[in-house]
Amino acid sequence: PRAGGYAGFRHWLERFSLAAGTVPRESLFAEDGRCLVDFVGRFERLQEDFDTACDLAGIPRRPLPRTNASAGPRINDLYDAASLRIVEQIYGDDIARFGHTFGGHATIPPTVRDAA
Repeated sequence: PRAGGYAGFRHWLERFSLAAGTVPRESLFAEDGRCLVDFVGRFERLQEDFDTACDLAGIPRRPLPRTNASAGPRINDLYDAASLRIVEQIYGDDIARFGHTFGGHATIPPTVRDAA
């Protein structure tokens, strides 16, 4: 990773983890685990999911502008084992529920988890 890569991102995650709960994701689900919203979009397929949200809302689709694009590293390239553990600790339920992956793994592989 480039300068500040793993260490800078991990530092940000450590600071963010202190404020865990600032993202009210719990409000999306009932106590029994049922999703309380009609649709949850994913950033990695933003235009496609925006189109779906427009369809659900009954409004015309339109292309989203692409601003502040970066040729920087992919998000997965910023994670080291410690960073992955922080994210899994905070968002483990969401990772499983929404099928997110890190480098092709639905959860953090034990070899990566135990490497730090």
